[in-house]
Amino acid sequence: METRINAPNILIVDDEIGPRESLRMILKPYYNIFTAESGYGAIQMVKQIGVDVITLDLKMPGLSGIDTLKEIRAIRCRGYHHHRLRNAAERHRGHSIWSF
Repeated sequence: METRINAPNILIVDDEIGPRESLRMILKPYYNIFTAESGYGAIQMVKQIGVDVITLDLKMPGLSGIDTLKEIRAIRCRGYHHHRLRNAAERHRGHSIWSF
């Protein structure tokens, strides 16, 4: 995957390939896009890379979106990549990027 140095990293989490790939195709020209098809995969991805924004399906089999979000928040509170969100927001002040 080609990564853009100054572009935010967006993680798309959805167990359904249609919504996941649609979002990936729309956002790919502007951002570094990573995908996961489960909550467990999303948690591993957050640990491996600095994720600035996450789109998260709430109804997934296994670990639900809400439980995934709780785990990701706990990871970020322990210090993983905590500064990246602020840096991404500063780089893209003119864009509408929402995050947790």
